[in-house]
Amino acid sequence: MNTVETKFKGVEEILEGIENQAKAGSCKTCQFCVPAPNKYYGTTHCCAIQGNVNPIHFKEADLNGSAYPWKCDEGDWHDSDTWEQIYGCLAYQFKTQGVDDSDNSALCELAENHRKFMDCLGKAAHIHFAIKGKKLDEMLRRLNTGDFSRYWPWDK
Repeated sequence: MNTVETKFKGVEEILEGIENQAKAGSCKTCQFCVPAPNKYYGTTHCCAIQGNVNPIHFKEADLNGSAYPWKCDEGDWHDSDTWEQIYGCLAYQFKTQGVDDSDNSALCELAENHRKFMDCLGKAAHIHFAIKGKKLDEMLRRLNTGDFSRYWPWDK
């Protein structure tokens, strides 16, 4: 009997792939940069991933002048121990065939699914780097000894 073994990509491989995609493109070439004329801001596009809380609006000059994706709340993530921001747009995805910018329901569904992907990737990355960096061992030591000195980054 033959068994099929599935080879999954690791966290670092997935992150590197997204970063390489983003470096090869720009917000202008991202699936989630959609036409959204806004007279108030004087802009022509917005990021469908960033959402409504801190929306990112782009002028045509912004899109033509920026090679690497802009920093955004939704695309960035942070290290759970140091709270240091780790930049790099996890939201970046090349425009795909078959998804029309004007089809709002399809784009919303695609963006929602991608937000879930980014959340899952961020959580997986935290776990991965905690184990790789011996952070898990340190956390278990603290839990077992009750030693929480210098636990927060601002503790001295």
